[in-house]
Amino acid sequence: DNDPPSTKEAYQKLLDAGYSMREAKEKIGVVVLTEIYDVMKENQSYDEKRYTNALAEMVQHSIDFEDTHKIITECQ
Repeated sequence: DNDPPSTKEAYQKLLDAGYSMREAKEKIGVVVLTEIYDVMKENQSYDEKRYTNALAEMVQHSIDFEDTHKIITECQ
């Protein structure tokens, strides 16, 4: 549904930066999970502006600082 549109924009920017579809989805998934966790933990409402800002920060960080395009998780 392209709602919120910031998710699709972040996805496209990650693809344009050279990340695979899977990597882009995983990176966005981390932001989504963080937002869900914050909402549940703090008993808050979903904040689209906070989510959009977090996506933009993640994308910028990914483009500026990650040159290996490898997602490091605790499970590896």
